[in-house]
Amino acid sequence: SSGIKQSTGDQMKKIVSNEAAFQVYNDAVIAIPLSVDLWTYFIHFIAEWKDGDENEIRTIYQRAVEACGQDYRSDKIWEAYVEWEKQTDKYRVLKLYKQFLGCVIQRHQYHFDKFREWIFFTPVKDMVTMEDIKELLTRHKVEAERRRLETEKKIKNGKKITAFVPNDGCLNYIEE
Repeated sequence: SSGIKQSTGDQMKKIVSNEAAFQVYNDAVIAIPLSVDLWTYFIHFIAEWKDGDENEIRTIYQRAVEACGQDYRSDKIWEAYVEWEKQTDKYRVLKLYKQFLGCVIQRHQYHFDKFREWIFFTPVKDMVTMEDIKELLTRHKVEAERRRLETEKKIKNGKKITAFVPNDGCLNYIEE
């Protein structure tokens, strides 16, 4: 059981070394990958052992959600991961929520409400980086150009098309 593995990990840490305890925890989560409690103990152990090293902790969180994140009862690990990222790297939170809320989990409405609250009270500049915005604008320009070329092709082929003209307030029919 996960309680035995967690207790064994704690004992190994006290008697032998952190490396031995790490191996016990690692073997335990491999043997019982759906145990949210075991992953939680492992994450706390890593945070303490590695003195809060963000990359080490994030790696274990990512392993945890890959292993058990699709499980119905995985909401606790997702919630802990989101809360940790809010304190660590605020730009990862939106992507993490997107991944998290795409899972069928218990208390889904509760977590969705927490997401809406976060969206409401968090400035956009704290949700996305300038690189994200530039990427979005580039994708938008590419898509707009694709649509423009598609429309020109339809016009040249003599097809009647419907086009929305911004600031016009209505749909216009274009015929050649």
